[in-house]
Amino acid sequence: MYGNKFPTFNNFSIDIIRGSFKPLATGFSNTDNLGHGFTVTRNGTGDYTINLLDEYVSLVYWDINLRLHAAADAMAEIGDVSLSGKSVTVRIVKKSDGVTAVDPTGDANTRVSFELELKTI
Repeated sequence: MYGNKFPTFNNFSIDIIRGSFKPLATGFSNTDNLGHGFTVTRNGTGDYTINLLDEYVSLVYWDINLRLHAAADAMAEIGDVSLSGKSVTVRIVKKSDGVTAVDPTGDANTRVSFELELKTI
């Protein structure tokens, strides 16, 4: 298991997976990931999957943000969660409509940061 471990409570424990990745349209690589317990797959424009290395029972809490060098019409959001498939979808969309997928301008400061609190057995 990966992440920070918390003591067992009511017959379960919580793992926290924290990390970040660069959402690059070209040159995307897992070597730029910070954190452990996951890899990331780029599926298309503004569409990424966080692949968890372990299986969990439920997602207790999540937080995600898009760090940019300059203001832009973009935000990151959590999409589908498949705990049996060990995956969490991340979408980067326009703030102005909340729907249109976008790739943010890639520079050294552009990152998607996230925290997942996951219930274990």
